[in-house]
Amino acid sequence: MIQTTSPSQPPAAGKRRRGRGRAAPLLCLALLLAVGNPRAVADAPEPAERDSARERETESRQERDSEIERDFERENDGHPDAVNRADKGRVFEPDQVLALELRQEAWVRIRALGFRILEQDTLASLGLHVTSLSTPGGMPVELALRRLHELDPDGVYDSNQRYGLASSNAGCAGIRCDAQRLVAWPAAGCARPVRLGMLDTAVSGSSPLLAGTRLHQKRFGDSHKPANAAEHGTAVATVLTGQAEAGVNGLLPQATLFAADVFNYGANATATTNAVLLVRGLDWLTAQLPAVINVSITGPDNAVLHEAIRHVTARGIAVVAAAGNLGPDGPAQFPAAYAEAIAVTAVDATGNASPDASLGAYVDVAAPGTHIWSAGADGRPRFYDGTSFAAPFVAAEAALRRLARPGLTPALLKAELHAPAAAGNVVRGSGVIPLLASQGCPEAAAR
Repeated sequence: MIQTTSPSQPPAAGKRRRGRGRAAPLLCLALLLAVGNPRAVADAPEPAERDSARERETESRQERDSEIERDFERENDGHPDAVNRADKGRVFEPDQVLALELRQEAWVRIRALGFRILEQDTLASLGLHVTSLSTPGGMPVELALRRLHELDPDGVYDSNQRYGLASSNAGCAGIRCDAQRLVAWPAAGCARPVRLGMLDTAVSGSSPLLAGTRLHQKRFGDSHKPANAAEHGTAVATVLTGQAEAGVNGLLPQATLFAADVFNYGANATATTNAVLLVRGLDWLTAQLPAVINVSITGPDNAVLHEAIRHVTARGIAVVAAAGNLGPDGPAQFPAAYAEAIAVTAVDATGNASPDASLGAYVDVAAPGTHIWSAGADGRPRFYDGTSFAAPFVAAEAALRRLARPGLTPALLKAELHAPAAAGNVVRGSGVIPLLASQGCPEAAAR
């Protein structure tokens, strides 16, 4: 990570920018002022005074670092490995925290503790400002967050958590159209020109299965482009908009698909993303005005991500998210577990819950997520498992219902989907989870 020089105060709202060193321009300005004002030269400190000031500054910094180290020892019983203990079990970007709508008066106090601004994002479509801060002196993220909340109890701070894909690697065989039949989806898909958004990995624009798709893609991650960098995103996109003549009957083959690629790929081809990348993707997708955004990504709760989801749905855009594949008793996964999102779990062709599918109380609706016929980056159709591939069924249904009833809000849509369509049409989890039932392909939008 490249750390940048922080300004003395948060920059004004504008485009995302990284701090840049400004020593040279300021030095030139100081020299010009000194030349124009002889007294300024006379008042300049002597070398010995400058050295003394530097020593005092160094001593102050050392005292602050010592205080941080004492805090580590007090809060972790003095164990030598305490600096990392608080952060274990949580996966996030190291040595940084996030601030939402950082106020100037709070920043003055925070900066005095040694926090520095790494990056600022103005998310214009969401109306949000996110600031990435470096933690001081190697302070663990959990302790840094505690300090921030003590200094600014009304502020919103969180770690920059990482998120993973909600897919399963298990291969399997089955009948290609079982999933569509289970939820009464039209066999050939629904050829309606809806606008869809998706937050995922890259989508392969060269896949023959997406040759007729109106695909618009924007990259937010930093990929080394391994062979599988577009695997998951392409498979999800193909479920949504795959072309029948190429071998996959997409649910909405005439849709316009806006894909935000929010993943990084390292040298070992491991996919990672984090809260900042997710909210940047959501911001761009919101500006495209889709009827719904599909999020086949899961991870921990995060205050910044939650606020972004709130802003998306407040603008009338539904968010459909995969519930995760941690089993029926697994912990809640986010963003699916946020009240504003529509959480989707997976079932097999008989309507029974998939073995690894999450079934927590936060789940709103079940959809086919086993033996889903699709294709990845190589364009070769095969079967996929996981709640990642159940979510597109609900996203497609949500888009069609909003097409038929433009006034249908995300909250009302969520309530509709959570209501069982028939007495036996449910999955048993932490309560009763209704199985998706398609209302069919609408003839036209309501007037």
